[in-house]
Amino acid sequence: MGRRNQKPLYHVVKKSPYRLDMSQTSEKEAKKWLFLKCLGIYGPFTVRDVAHWVGWNITETEKILKTLLAEKKAVNVIVKDDKDAHFVCREDLSALDLLKNMLPENSFVRILFNDDALLLGYYRKLKDYFGYQ
Repeated sequence: MGRRNQKPLYHVVKKSPYRLDMSQTSEKEAKKWLFLKCLGIYGPFTVRDVAHWVGWNITETEKILKTLLAEKKAVNVIVKDDKDAHFVCREDLSALDLLKNMLPENSFVRILFNDDALLLGYYRKLKDYFGYQ
């Protein structure tokens, strides 16, 4: 992995840690997989967020998103107090809805990015609260 002329460089391996057979995967499919992996780990994310973390330009990121929306693998969600469009994996909606449906009245769910200051401050206490790190 590296960069040349503002474009990311990739090295193909036979198998990624996620058991994706790279020798049988097209560049387009790999980009869709990477976009969905980014949403699954960090979402809800904006197009700019994905472009920043993955290393693509906005045009390329929007093109991949358009394909994923057409295939119904990604969906647009509303993030309160944010005017930008946010997206998540469609398969994650049920888990988010389950959280929403289990909440007491007048409460909310806050999804924290893994570098969020609040989350970083509680990393050592997560095992005590949730039983895992």
